[in-house]
Amino acid sequence: MPPAQRSRLSVEELCAKHGGEKAHADHVAALALQLFDATAADLGVPVDDRPLLEAACRLHEIGFGAGSRRHAWAGCETVRREGLSGFPDSARRDVAAAIFLHPLQMGPADRRLARRLRASPRARRLAAYLRVADGLDAVHLQDATIRSVRRKGRTFSLHVACHERSPQPGAADRKADLWRTVFPVGLEIERDHRASGPLLAEDLPVIEAARRLLYLEFHGLVANAGAARIGADPEALHATRICARRLRAVLRVFRKPLRATGAARVRRDLRRLAAALGEVRDLDVWIDLLTGRTFGPHVAANARGRHFVDHQVGLRRLQQATVRRHLGGASFLALQARVGRLLRVELPRLLEYAPAGSLGELARRALDRAIQDALDRAELRHARSLIKQHRLRRALRRVRFTAEFFREFLGPAAAELAGRAHAVERSLGRVRDSALALERIRREGPAPPQIIVRGLDRRRADAVAGLRRAWRRFAQPRFLDRVRHLP
Repeated sequence: MPPAQRSRLSVEELCAKHGGEKAHADHVAALALQLFDATAADLGVPVDDRPLLEAACRLHEIGFGAGSRRHAWAGCETVRREGLSGFPDSARRDVAAAIFLHPLQMGPADRRLARRLRASPRARRLAAYLRVADGLDAVHLQDATIRSVRRKGRTFSLHVACHERSPQPGAADRKADLWRTVFPVGLEIERDHRASGPLLAEDLPVIEAARRLLYLEFHGLVANAGAARIGADPEALHATRICARRLRAVLRVFRKPLRATGAARVRRDLRRLAAALGEVRDLDVWIDLLTGRTFGPHVAANARGRHFVDHQVGLRRLQQATVRRHLGGASFLALQARVGRLLRVELPRLLEYAPAGSLGELARRALDRAIQDALDRAELRHARSLIKQHRLRRALRRVRFTAEFFREFLGPAAAELAGRAHAVERSLGRVRDSALALERIRREGPAPPQIIVRGLDRRRADAVAGLRRAWRRFAQPRFLDRVRHLP
């Protein structure tokens, strides 16, 4: 064997040297090989491609240690430069090319290089399998299971079972675009609705639980941010802010186990992002209120009302530049890079060395703290200041999120607690939205029809009455005692 060949690293040595998420890489490899074994004969794919596919899957994200934005290029260059022991040069180049081709989106420079790398039919075949398998674990939950692969005419039907909140079958379908250009038989990916395993179990290691929750919420944040940046759907901005809040809530619950990571910096970035988008979201709520069932018919019935709504819509159109700046600029890219490093570099290291801990104990302690914090702020529901009322709303949000995170093993009482906390949250939100709307009317022109002013006064009074009822139900001593003494 030539000296250059002897100096190359094996797959295992490359993984050990450059780190990465072993659980994700191993799961992607298992899914890809299962799909390969079920389809290769029909597609005429040589069996010699199988070890190359396994190598590409296990190495496809080793580039994350060099940064998240061009991790596929970094991984490709690493394999070309340092590996692979036991593979000839042509195979090594094709494995590297498959790693480079696995992301769904690429920048202009990467797309030019991708066109050159696609010249190898074997690299394209490997990348087609890798992309589908990577899509099946897009949220890195290792929850997807291939239940069956059946050929129906000129299409393979792939049935996948996964957690109910998992968006992975859709992600895999999008990443099957290369498959559909490479192979003569298409691929359809369908969700199998038979029960899948829980996302969290009480005996799961604490860091692994944090990793799964963070991945799920981060995937939602990035997906909704793209739609919010375009501005076609106001609900996308709302969903982006919810995912940012939930990410912060996860980081808060796990702040002690994650104190040696960059989690605190990510929490600060998320808080700034939510604050920057808050005023735009308030304007969306206001326009929805003006055009909804309660006020819409009255507003549309006279010229002054239509002029008033047009003015608010014009203000919102101007605010879209703010959304684009915060969800498409350097600060959001930096946030994504920090979260990517936390998830793909720092947490895998913690998983390797940190003690397992007790997830059940952490969950119950976090829920008890959140409940007590909300009870300590109970008097704020009577405050005239919207800022003070919002402190109570944030405390209730923490109760709800914590109960939702761990409801799979805390049981029905936790799910009921989340519902009761959400009811108080919604009432506080209606009080706030009505007050902000009245304030907006006073400071902005043109003058609205009086029916809107009177309607907002009634809406605020109804929200205050609803708040009293919802709080009594949430703070019921017997119920809270049952929740706080969950087995």
